[in-house]
Amino acid sequence: AGSKGNKKGRKGGKRKAVDTFLKKEWYDVTAPAHFTNRDLGQTLVTKTIGKKLAADGLMGRVYEVNMGDLEGDESASYRKVQLRTEMIREKECLTVFCGADVTRHKLYGMLKKGQSLMEAFVDVKTVDGYVLRFFMITFSKRSLGQQKNTCFANTNQQHGIRAAMMKVVREEVANQDLRSVIANAIATDALSKTMEVECRRVFPVQNTLVRKINVLRAPRLDNNAILDFHTKQA
Repeated sequence: AGSKGNKKGRKGGKRKAVDTFLKKEWYDVTAPAHFTNRDLGQTLVTKTIGKKLAADGLMGRVYEVNMGDLEGDESASYRKVQLRTEMIREKECLTVFCGADVTRHKLYGMLKKGQSLMEAFVDVKTVDGYVLRFFMITFSKRSLGQQKNTCFANTNQQHGIRAAMMKVVREEVANQDLRSVIANAIATDALSKTMEVECRRVFPVQNTLVRKINVLRAPRLDNNAILDFHTKQA
């Protein structure tokens, strides 16, 4: 039998452990000027290597932020806002609004026995070219002095309530730009309060909300338009 000779290590040997975070860098994330607290924190991305740019990994990235954090108001913490990166400025990600929703805890907290739940949705185009889909929700309410435990709305009343919600959203949003829509429908719930007043002309209701907003179509934004979103208006 031949001698085994000196053993040599396998080609390449054991790979040296490399800290993957050394290849990454942090970018600040900034909310539009519609909101009070604009610093959303930081996000991580792989550094620019050759033709693979760090900015390409950040563009289009969506962040879900609690409205209570954006406005510094805990009473608004039941609403969530989606913001999308549309521009990179040095080490900063500038975001724009791309949707809103309410938390599951808020939604489930409004569900009760003995009442009617009514939902509707409508698509509206703002004056600055955004096509938004609004999802609205409301619940029937017992009349003042009512002895009966239940307060169901009949079919005609439900149709009337849905029509009232859709009419208010169409009339209000069609005359506003996106900045005003965010202020009235998300930050202050002024739109929800207007809907509730109109719905009560048909049947007593409560907990009327703009439950969700989707951006179906947005105008093409250049850098100046994005920077305008990040400039506070007087």
